[in-house]
Amino acid sequence: MSGYQIKLLPSNQTFEIKKDEIILDAAIRQGVYISYSCRNGTCRTCLFEIKEGAIQQEYADYCLISDQELAVGKRLICMSTCQSDVIMEKA
Repeated sequence: MSGYQIKLLPSNQTFEIKKDEIILDAAIRQGVYISYSCRNGTCRTCLFEIKEGAIQQEYADYCLISDQELAVGKRLICMSTCQSDVIMEKA
């Protein structure tokens, strides 16, 4: 597979993600439970803090995430893609 690996803390559960795939979609596809509701970046249920790695927040101007949250590594994973292997924890 051409993609990356995501590790969820504190459970250490891992799953794979394809390049350019939305993180939440990858989790759902593989049966990994992550809380979510709207799937469009407005409910904030899927807010995670990125501990290691690079995640691209897609449509950041549209999503309900602040510049301050982005600066400290928080992302809404229903609208984010990976750019590397990632370790993340529910915010």
